[in-house]
Amino acid sequence: SHRLIEDKNYDEAVPYLNTILSMRPKDFRANYQFGQICRTRRECALSRAYFAAAEAVASGDEETKAIKDALSQFARDCG
Repeated sequence: SHRLIEDKNYDEAVPYLNTILSMRPKDFRANYQFGQICRTRRECALSRAYFAAAEAVASGDEETKAIKDALSQFARDCG
């Protein structure tokens, strides 16, 4: 799914992310990526929910920085 996101094939990435989240609802990367997809689609309420889930399970400096940056971008895009 990561490659699909990098290539902006969001419609193709969504089923993979849904599968991951159905098995591991607290998966940081899947929640983070879903939040990014929803943000780019201006689905702000969904984006915020996925980012909140990612933020709740973020561990380590890399994930913490990633979610901080994503929330900053979210604030610019969604208010």
